[in-house]
Amino acid sequence: MMMATQNSASKILGRLRAASTPLYEVTEEDKLWYAAAEQLEGASKLIPSEKVANLTILANIGVQYAELQKSVSQQIETTSGVDVHAHLSKIEAALSSGGGRGPFLLGDGSTISTVDLALVCALRQLISLLYTIRSYPSIGNWFAACCTLDAVTLEIGSQRALGTKRIGHQIDLRPNSKDAYAAAMNSIFLNKGQKKKVTQRQKEKANKKSKKNNAGGAGAGESKASVSEPAAAQVNNTVTEFPATHEKAHENLLAAVRKTGTIQEETKLAATTDEEVASWAKSLFLKDKKKKKLFMFTTPANAPSVSLSVLTKALGMKQLRMAGPKDMKGALGCERGCVTAMSVVNDCECKVTSVLDSRLVNRNLRMCTGCEDPADHTQHHISEQEHASLLTFLKDCGHSPLIFDHETNTVA
Repeated sequence: MMMATQNSASKILGRLRAASTPLYEVTEEDKLWYAAAEQLEGASKLIPSEKVANLTILANIGVQYAELQKSVSQQIETTSGVDVHAHLSKIEAALSSGGGRGPFLLGDGSTISTVDLALVCALRQLISLLYTIRSYPSIGNWFAACCTLDAVTLEIGSQRALGTKRIGHQIDLRPNSKDAYAAAMNSIFLNKGQKKKVTQRQKEKANKKSKKNNAGGAGAGESKASVSEPAAAQVNNTVTEFPATHEKAHENLLAAVRKTGTIQEETKLAATTDEEVASWAKSLFLKDKKKKKLFMFTTPANAPSVSLSVLTKALGMKQLRMAGPKDMKGALGCERGCVTAMSVVNDCECKVTSVLDSRLVNRNLRMCTGCEDPADHTQHHISEQEHASLLTFLKDCGHSPLIFDHETNTVA
């Protein structure tokens, strides 16, 4: 088993020596690492060749916790008897307790050794396809340092560990919090100034209505406001206890998705950029400035944007705007940038009204199902489903949606 590891490592070593690169001299005690490299190489060889392509796709789009990745890693550990996480923890500890002058394993870490080469060659597929290094930051720095050496890339090609920022030239159309924020700010800019200047006559009417309401005669005002109220009280039976943390909210959402049996968690990029964009659904979390009501509006990613002033009028509100992070945390339990149409599963008190764009009908929909780490929005769980399954999901968690008709600008 060690032959394949040493074969790649020895070729890299030959290139380093040809370039007169300094090497750390391995001691007898250090040679114990070769045994670890041999075990890891044995586990790496058990990755099914027919699944490498799918694993590579998941890695390229930043997925780290897919069921395919979990099942393959469990399978190779069971077959080989090698505890990969135990080896990673040992390497992480050794790197963390080094001299601190460099990223490499032995000595003060400033000079690469044949132990580094053996371990890099043994781990390259394991940590680039199956095991995320987000819990092993020192391994991430070490692996990147080794794989930036010309001698290494010339022999084993460019490598990237799971859990690090994505690189390359692929078209990345996955949700991005910065893009979402930019789109929201653009909507605010487009809607700014849409409201006409209040006339003197309007001021007089408003003053008269205010006096009438204070006297107990709200009458027509109350009747109009009631139009935007739900026809009947809704109850969330899916999640009955509000999540105390973002992580718990994310866990609740994934559990509800998996329970449906109709929502796919493993997706592939579409054949063309247009098809990829058309397959996505985007959601805006909105709040009415005066009535403080919350709405989750979901629309196709490639559809022309709906003006917030139009949506405000259709819903019978005063002025809709983007809800803040406190509203999101208080109603949905998740942090900013992690909102999705299905996040209402955590809205135990049904504070949020779901609104779906009629253009979602008869579409296969892809959407983010949240981020495990709210500080890292590059790593998203992606789901795919039909419009009908989204309706069923929302109804099951007490959020039967309103439907916005973009042609008539009305809500039913």
